[in-house]
Amino acid sequence: MTNKRHFCSFNQAEEVISRLRNRKKIDKKIFTPFAKCVAQRYFQKIEEKEKEFQSLIHKLESLIVLKETSNNAKEEVIKKVIELAQAIETEELKHFIEQLKRLQRVNPVNIYTVLYYLLFSIWSYKNLEEFKQFLNKKKFAEIEKEKLLQPLGYADCIAFIIKLNINQLRQFFNQIKQVVGKKDKTLLYTIFPMLAYAYSRGLIDENFYATLKGTLLNIAEKHNKDEFEKALDLLNEFITALYAYFRKHNPKA
Repeated sequence: MTNKRHFCSFNQAEEVISRLRNRKKIDKKIFTPFAKCVAQRYFQKIEEKEKEFQSLIHKLESLIVLKETSNNAKEEVIKKVIELAQAIETEELKHFIEQLKRLQRVNPVNIYTVLYYLLFSIWSYKNLEEFKQFLNKKKFAEIEKEKLLQPLGYADCIAFIIKLNINQLRQFFNQIKQVVGKKDKTLLYTIFPMLAYAYSRGLIDENFYATLKGTLLNIAEKHNKDEFEKALDLLNEFITALYAYFRKHNPKA
């Protein structure tokens, strides 16, 4: 039987703790390997705790924005994260949170930021996988707009984890706007070579490449004429939301 604790080992935990103690900046990308593993390994359990995940991420964001430093707030939120870790049976996550709890003389806002990055990363990779599964099974035009556009929805989560230059995102944004305006499937196909080139040159990451390619293929191949126009309208809202959320998560981009 697989040892779950070691299946998703958080190898970067000591580095994160060290950076907190020394008041050094922590890049959210440090949580990527662990978050991807947890999202894949515990997909169903995370899905079952959707409300708890979303509530905690929203709460952490509020504490960060308000620069809340009270010990009561810190103890309350850490307790809830530990309970969440126990519910989805991730021992490494629970162990890491308990390490955070024992830290002294660390600004609580920095701890909230770490927890925000970590939980948002796990939730985002879970949602990315869910989005891919949807595209494999159904038509893009059938997706729930709320699920696509709402905070912590597909667009928000994809924007949180993708890595690319804002100019590259703007280029694809503008090209998609042209396709939507002309309702032209031939024009849509011109985006694929652009994607391939940008990915091969390392200008966009695999998450953006796979997400946009999968979405465009679904629209081009699974929709009749009437559905195609509906799908393009939804694509327009999706890429607009993706761009907006990306700017939110990367204000200096």
